[in-house]
Amino acid sequence: MAPDHEKKLASYRRYHAKHRAELKTKYVAYNAAHKEERKAWSDRNRLATTGVSPEMFVEYLDAQEGCCAYCGYELPRDVSKIAADHDHATGVFRGLMHILCNGALGFAEAHYAGFMASVRGGVWNFGC
Repeated sequence: MAPDHEKKLASYRRYHAKHRAELKTKYVAYNAAHKEERKAWSDRNRLATTGVSPEMFVEYLDAQEGCCAYCGYELPRDVSKIAADHDHATGVFRGLMHILCNGALGFAEAHYAGFMASVRGGVWNFGC
């Protein structure tokens, strides 16, 4: 890091350490006053990062009949609890899912090869 940047960063940290309670109060008050704006921005930004426009979101939701593409159960009405799933390697959109289903799918994809290798290799010991 450049020396000027380090000085600014140290000054910033000192200020925040000294005024932590005051800044937290301001932060909480701002978030409470702008809750709907922040939620709308968050929903738009989350969908935009996956390449899904609000119009596409509605189309996919209708096509999936309001159900999760992974587990098949009904999706919540709150958009912030729905994940627009996409393949990280290709960027291809795969469907709308519960946030937990999306996380489970991502974990399974990331760890499937190691899991299968350990099962085939007899690594599992269940105490039987």
